[in-house]
Amino acid sequence: MTDQRVLGLLALTLAAPPTYASSAVVGSFTQGNGASQQVAHPLGLQPRAAIFWASGGTSVGTIERSAYPMVGFTDGAATYVSGMTAVDNQSFNYGARAIAPALITFDTGTNTPLARATLAGWNASTFTLAWSPNDGLPRVIHYLLIGGTDVSAKALDFITNNTASTQAVTGVGFKPDLLVSLYAAFANSGLPSYSPSLHSHLSAAGPGVEWSLGLNVQTAGFANRYFAPDALFITQSTPPVFTANVASFDSNGFTLNLTRSSGNARIMTLCLAGQGLAVGLLTTSAPGTQQVGGLAFSPQTVLASTGFMPASETPATVARFSIGGASQTQTIATAMRSIVSPLPTSATSLYDATTLLAEAEATPGISARLARFSTDGFTLEWSGTDGGPISVGYLAFGVGDAGAADAGAADAGAADAGAADAGAADAGAADAGAGDAGAADAGAADAGAADAGAADAGAADAGPADAGAADAGAADAGAVDAGAVDAGPDDGGVRPAERQLHVGCGCTAAPAELGLALAAMLLVRFRRRSRGETFVAPVRR
Repeated sequence: MTDQRVLGLLALTLAAPPTYASSAVVGSFTQGNGASQQVAHPLGLQPRAAIFWASGGTSVGTIERSAYPMVGFTDGAATYVSGMTAVDNQSFNYGARAIAPALITFDTGTNTPLARATLAGWNASTFTLAWSPNDGLPRVIHYLLIGGTDVSAKALDFITNNTASTQAVTGVGFKPDLLVSLYAAFANSGLPSYSPSLHSHLSAAGPGVEWSLGLNVQTAGFANRYFAPDALFITQSTPPVFTANVASFDSNGFTLNLTRSSGNARIMTLCLAGQGLAVGLLTTSAPGTQQVGGLAFSPQTVLASTGFMPASETPATVARFSIGGASQTQTIATAMRSIVSPLPTSATSLYDATTLLAEAEATPGISARLARFSTDGFTLEWSGTDGGPISVGYLAFGVGDAGAADAGAADAGAADAGAADAGAADAGAADAGAGDAGAADAGAADAGAADAGAADAGAADAGPADAGAADAGAADAGAVDAGAVDAGPDDGGVRPAERQLHVGCGCTAAPAELGLALAAMLLVRFRRRSRGETFVAPVRR
């Protein structure tokens, strides 16, 4: 094999995606029947934060009668959960809600939980739950784990002001990038608290994007849901009784702008900061394919929620919502639906392992499947329709700075192996230079571009998609991008010795010179890897 062909293979081998400081996964497990339960997880890091959710069901892909959905979160120390109850085939409106300093809860319409769990501990491969009480029903529970040295997390609860005003929430210890909030229409009640009607909310907020999903199953005789572009949104009628937006993310917390407030509200919030976190809001008209992009990182995990309605302050009839998660290897959708008028009540729930979002309908309803992740987003495939637009809120968790197509520059660019680091002084002729594998041996005369040049190891063989050349560009790795552009497959590498390749500095170089520059860069990078050094992409805020 010629030296330039070896260089091409080295480029493919060493230009692997960089190591990033954050990661996220989704997974599922079945509720145990003892006081302690250890669950294996695939994150590979000790989590910094987690979000748990469930429909209360015990089987996959089956519409089950009644619904016991819950959402909880933790920062490893503090835990908060909101549980809901909607009972099927009742002669009265049977709905309830509960909040607790726990991670998981399943509750009946009384003030006694069926099963409740707190986090006892976690590490890079397992987490342990402490159950009290535990009815032993094999419910399927789902989780999103977030980890990495770049991630900061803080779970807290606070009481809002009782009038329209600005309110600072402090004690977080860092400036958040993302907020996830739970509210269950409790005011100054302590934890845990219970009420015999269902009125619960899930909200999220990030810079410039906010959304709230709420639902009601009330003893007064109505069931509805609403989805609003607000950080916090609470309504039992029209107009809403409480709305709030994030006025600012601060160094020790955040500030809310309470635009409506008719009383105090207890809010439970998970604050997150770090690279590769985003809040999004999208609208679709099913069915069809929908591409979601514009993220500043390559997502690897998504958590999504919808009430199957457009964003509006006006509630829609029927309590209906879905929460789902998807990562590279697993997809989870949960859903509930409740109708209380006319009686008897109708309440259903669903857990599905093939879709991200779904309706808990006896006949197939609207669903969304996550088709693929991309370098700056993901693609959804919608099926079914109810004749109107649907708003979806989502949280995206990624691997850092702009993914594979952009990782080339970040990992092999000037900062790590550019002219200053991998130039002639460091790894030039003396290290891997002309005397050892120079132009006469590895250049155009021996195997030039015709043998292992641009056509063999350049754009045609290891082009933008494979070697990160698309974004590794001239600015950082020069030759990689220049090869793809100037010595690409358009001329097949024929007579490349007669071509001039434009490199990142704006100058030109012959293929042999380009090979030497690339060899220098790769060898420095190889030496650094052999010494155990880690290449980390720069933070993009």
